[in-house]
Amino acid sequence: MLTVKYVSPDGDETVFPVLTVCFTPRKIGESLVTPNADVAPNAGVTFDRPKDSGPGLMQVSSGCVYVMNENGKTVSKYDLGPYGDVPWVAAALPTPRATGTANSIS
Repeated sequence: MLTVKYVSPDGDETVFPVLTVCFTPRKIGESLVTPNADVAPNAGVTFDRPKDSGPGLMQVSSGCVYVMNENGKTVSKYDLGPYGDVPWVAAALPTPRATGTANSIS
């Protein structure tokens, strides 16, 4: 189990347990084929929270996210900046699954 501390751009802090953390960068990988990459539509950090700690998936695209392991050591920090969408919660969405194509460019 991991713990997340989320600090909003306004300074509000929230701490909650999570099962998984997924980071999507703002830019889709640039290459010679796509020198001016588009901004990813789902950029930010997505959390999968346990059923007893709130509604399933939550995503934030602004603020700062600290991810801590079971010993309380910070293992990741994501500074998303002051801009982005308002955090959203989606209780009805299924758990995301890796498809193996996340890094491919079509």
